Amino acid sequence: MEIIANIYDKDLNNVGYLYNVSELVRTHKYREPGKFSMRLPASAGDVGLMMTGFIIVFSDDTKEGYLIETVEPSEDYPNVAEIAGRDLRAVFAMRIIQNMTVDGSMSNRMWWMIHNHAVAPSDSNRALPFVQDLDRSPVGDDIGPAANQQLTGKNLLTALTDTIGQDAYGWRCDLNLSEKTITPVFYRGTDRTKTVLFDDVLCTMDSCDYTRDVSKYCNVATVAGEGEGSARKYAGIDITGTASGTFTGFNRRELFVDARDLQSETEDTNGNKTTMSDADYTRVLQTRGLEKLKENDVETKLELSVNEAYLTYDEDYTLGDVVSFANHRQIGITGTARVTSVQIDGVGAEKTVKPEFEVLTIEVGTEVLE
Repeated sequence: MEIIANIYDKDLNNVGYLYNVSELVRTHKYREPGKFSMRLPASAGDVGLMMTGFIIVFSDDTKEGYLIETVEPSEDYPNVAEIAGRDLRAVFAMRIIQNMTVDGSMSNRMWWMIHNHAVAPSDSNRALPFVQDLDRSPVGDDIGPAANQQLTGKNLLTALTDTIGQDAYGWRCDLNLSEKTITPVFYRGTDRTKTVLFDDVLCTMDSCDYTRDVSKYCNVATVAGEGEGSARKYAGIDITGTASGTFTGFNRRELFVDARDLQSETEDTNGNKTTMSDADYTRVLQTRGLEKLKENDVETKLELSVNEAYLTYDEDYTLGDVVSFANHRQIGITGTARVTSVQIDGVGAEKTVKPEFEVLTIEVGTEVLE
């Protein structure tokens, strides 16, 4: 199966295509931009198509586009170019959030960020071409945990990926070439724990790599905001969202968060000032604390070498889906996990698929790990 790489300029006009693609690697991700890399002969005509900022669309999936971000000659082969980039969620990295404090559910906060800083910003020069409002129809308009975030000065892509965090939801950007639209879509994977089991005894997987690291784990945050000395404002939060904290003894692992950048008084681009109530400011501090706790969570990594003859990506399971796994011969673990990343090397019969997972439940022998 030959893959054609169609090239579109910054106006989404087709300007040609690249063929003889080799060493194509695509990594699809649930909550952040995926990426691609490939090699191909670097003829004079091809070099003109490999412009950074152009969009590449592979013939086997025309709804997914990638920004070409790097082009360089191969160090190993003469007259060969190596190009790489990220999927279209990367366009949001081109904008910062100039001024915004946003409250509400996760999906609503993401909608407002995209609408005000990419689709319909007050300065029309800041609009991202072809980008539409966040489509929440796959799951609903008011989904995910509520929070209050102060985002002034933050990169828009970083804010979006931080907001979606480690919850059950993901997002993607759907490209419609005929309509010339780029639509961010908020969605959730499917529970396939009853139908998809990666198991070494059943031969649906060949090997299993599992790591669990608690060295950086913290579950209670003390967040210090504005003010000096005894007038400085503090808030507490634990990983469950409880202000007072529910962890004690050896189970309590504390983190200090310096959030002096979060201010109760904000000013918009027109100089209008707004002051939060003490309760709202406390919620802003607690949201920052939760973000930092997620950065210091237990690090679990599950990589399976899957057998595509039994369980096929994009047919039996896809990004965001919850599946079951069992490794009996190596380390004796069973559990459930969410598919958060899938790396695909090559195409056709020669392709290899390497998924990564967010572990949801796990049993080691008879012990259940939280």
